[in-house]
Amino acid sequence: MIKRGVRLRLRRYYSLYEYPRLVRSQGERLIAEDTNLPRADIKKINQILKKKVTTKRSDAIEEITHSNNIITLEINDFLKKLNEEDGTNLQLKDIYNSKSVIKSFLPHTNNARVFTATVRDVSTDGYGLAITSKNYINQENFTILKIPKVCKGDVVQVLIKFHHEFYAECEVVEIIKSGGGRDDSLVKCQHFKTCSGCQFQMIPYKYQLRHKSKSIEKAYRYFYPELGLEYVKVVESLLQYNYRTKLTPHFFVNKGIINKIGFESVYKYLRGVDVIHCPIATEEVNKLYSELRPQIINKPPKQAQFTIKQSLENGNPTAVEGFKNIITEKVNDSIFQFSSSCFFQTNNSILSPLFKYLESQIDECNFELKNIVDTYCGVGLFGISLAKVKKDIKVFGIEISQEQIQFAEKNVKLNKLNPKHVQFISGDASNIFKNEKFNKMKIKGSGSLVIIDPSRKGSNKEFLQQLIEFEPDMIIYVSCNVFTQARDLAMFKHLQKQVNYKIKELIGFDFFPQTKHIETVAILENCK
Repeated sequence: MIKRGVRLRLRRYYSLYEYPRLVRSQGERLIAEDTNLPRADIKKINQILKKKVTTKRSDAIEEITHSNNIITLEINDFLKKLNEEDGTNLQLKDIYNSKSVIKSFLPHTNNARVFTATVRDVSTDGYGLAITSKNYINQENFTILKIPKVCKGDVVQVLIKFHHEFYAECEVVEIIKSGGGRDDSLVKCQHFKTCSGCQFQMIPYKYQLRHKSKSIEKAYRYFYPELGLEYVKVVESLLQYNYRTKLTPHFFVNKGIINKIGFESVYKYLRGVDVIHCPIATEEVNKLYSELRPQIINKPPKQAQFTIKQSLENGNPTAVEGFKNIITEKVNDSIFQFSSSCFFQTNNSILSPLFKYLESQIDECNFELKNIVDTYCGVGLFGISLAKVKKDIKVFGIEISQEQIQFAEKNVKLNKLNPKHVQFISGDASNIFKNEKFNKMKIKGSGSLVIIDPSRKGSNKEFLQQLIEFEPDMIIYVSCNVFTQARDLAMFKHLQKQVNYKIKELIGFDFFPQTKHIETVAILENCK
């Protein structure tokens, strides 16, 4: 998987972040030089473009791992691949969409063009990539097409619609010819063609796992090429459908009345998809959803959305609605309680394989485990689960949410653990090693395992520097965003001066079958 001492063979060697920065700077230069329109028009278009790439991390759009920058890197790679296969010499400048072109295809213009394209690759976010000449607007350069719900090799008829700087959004009109990996008989959702929740229902599961493995490799190639990553195993989910224990349907309102309940569409003009049933959600969640829908649809909204969460009641699975309900979950032999508003993993079927893997890694370590430091601990999932199987160790967890810490402390009691040995506090994980309560426990790096499980935005330099100074014997970095994980571990390597941590193993866990998402776990050892 990780070839020791091997450098990724790029056309030239790029130092930390230099390759993504190089591509990004090329794109920024093209955008900066594009002044074909009046300043007022450019300002308006930039506002629309920014809105179009809005994600949960829209406040970090300039961050190098933002999805808008990732797709630019992937398109740059796509061009290189086309050049090798077709003998061309395409660069970003050859597929750049000027502000004039973007203005011509703004949503209100209705200038969509029908085109037949062959999907040549699939991006990490599950969109097919194709290329066409800009002859549809009498220009000489090319357009990259970003097409939802397609496979490599598919020949599709599309409507070319809204244009971004380096690609155009497309709507699928017809699948003319299926590629080798496509099997539409696998699709279980009646909303699949338009709902943005799933990307891969038409692909056999083994190919989904292969795609996610390549996504991990790509993330590390972009942000940690020095690692020389070759292949990453992805552990399959025990359930590929009916696994999701939480749904948060949104309300879509027209003239003061809720006319749709469901999720965002892959086509922005649809303003959401009215979802009747979600096949990746558990049966209990779907049952409650079907009961609640008639009470809400075609009525004025009292809120923007609602949450349905699966829970255990008298040992039996059920589902409840609302943010303030107390949820009970069982993971192996551990019991967890938390409110519906707290974060908790939504695929219980893969938690058992995950913890078996973590336990095996700890068993194989070459030091005596005395302490587990659980950063970004939430309601105590990792710390408590490992404390139950690794007796007589100290666990110290920290989480910025006071509510989640209260439930973590409650979960210590529910699992009959010694509160003197298993402690959780509210605080900033980036300052954990300077925390007064942490220091009172006199936990040292020697004999310690640190678990890092941050949000999608990843960690930061301040935390990683403190982690180096603490110098634990083992680090487990669990991530729901492999791009920020790769960035963080490259930074961690760069910050090391007197210590030497190596990635012993990197592995994926498919928490979200049928979707683009992948959870990754990196095991780091202190090579003293």
